Formats: sequence, structure tokens, C-alpha cells
Amino acid sequence: IPQEANVDEAPLAPRQLTAAGGEAYRTLRTTLTAGQSAGQVILVTGSGSSEGKSTTAVNLAASIALSGKRVVLLEADLRKPALGAALGAAPQHGGVVGVLLENTGLADALTQTEPYGSNLQLLLADYEGGWIAELFSIPAAARMIEEARQTADYVIVDSPPLNEVVDALPLAQLADSVLIVAKLGNTRLDKLTQLGELLAENGIRPAGFAVVGV
Repeated sequence: IPQEANVDEAPLAPRQLTAAGGEAYRTLRTTLTAGQSAGQVILVTGSGSSEGKSTTAVNLAASIALSGKRVVLLEADLRKPALGAALGAAPQHGGVVGVLLENTGLADALTQTEPYGSNLQLLLADYEGGWIAELFSIPAAARMIEEARQTADYVIVDSPPLNEVVDALPLAQLADSVLIVAKLGNTRLDKLTQLGELLAENGIRPAGFAVVGV
């Protein structure tokens, strides 16, 4: 994926990409979804911050939605939410935490955004502090993922770096594919090694790498 101008390092929405960037994400979409059945869960993670992980999740989800598939984009990076700002959306009736604590249903918590309509629905972070460490380990997390599978053709999970924030590891175990984002000149090989060891210890074989900044 080519280098994009991003002054504030916030996730880039599709409208902010160059033509080459948009084409790269379409290629990534094709690579990840070819021959896949409906209800696939793809978790996007990395080994550190500022690697383009959220930008990759947003644009992968948008590219799949523009191909005519129904997509749920789930924001699992609860401590550093950024997807709503990138896509001009905000939780209206609760979000990820509300669903996990069963304060709201998944259907009510999903948010739509233009220009994708119902093809791209967002389940945004609504974390406001307090206990969080085991949220993705409770049974409601597996139910949330399963309901999202039934709702959409693809579920894209924007995960924090698993070797730094291990809270989201249960979601990686529930996913069908784990995509690792690495950024040239930013990603550290020692952290990437730690992430690989963590995934291996938990029986997770990544689908591959999205290399950002070429």
C-alpha cells in the first residue's frame, strides 16, 4: 500500500486516498475475499501504534462494501477510538461496550455512514472509562461476533496491537482471518516477532501482511 500524506496521523477515509491507494485496497480486498463464503470475520492488527492499521481496516471495509457486499466494521480498539471521526459518524444508541454489557442490541448499536448506506455498518467504540480488561473474554463477545456474522457478508475488526493490548486476543481466536499491518520505517522487527509468537502460542496463523508506506 503506497505512502499517503497524513499530517495528523488520523485514519484516512477512502475520500482522502490517492488513486494508487484506492487501487491497493481493492487489490487487498480481492486477495482476502477470493473464494470466501458469507459471514467471514477478518481481524486487522499490527505490532505497534501508527502503522496504518485503522486506515487499512476502514478502507478494506469500504472497498468490500462498494463491491456490493454487506459489511460490519467493528471498532475493537476501545482505548483509542478513531473510526467514527474518520467516517463522520458517532454511536447513537450505544456501541461495542453497550452490546458486550447487554445494555443495547447489536442491531440498535449499528451506525450507517454515507456514501455506503446499509452496505457498511459501524459498531463503534463507546468506552467511557472503568473496567475493560476482560470485556472481549466474556461470552457476550462471542455472541456479538456471531450475530455480526449473521448480519453481514464480512465483519472487519479493527483491533489494537495484540502484543501491546492483549485484551482483544479472544476476537482474533474467533476470526476466520488475521491480517497484520506493517509500516516501512515504523514497524519494529522485535515487536513483530513478539506478535508472531503470541499468535503461534494461541494457534492463530495469520493470513499475511499488508505492507504500508511503499
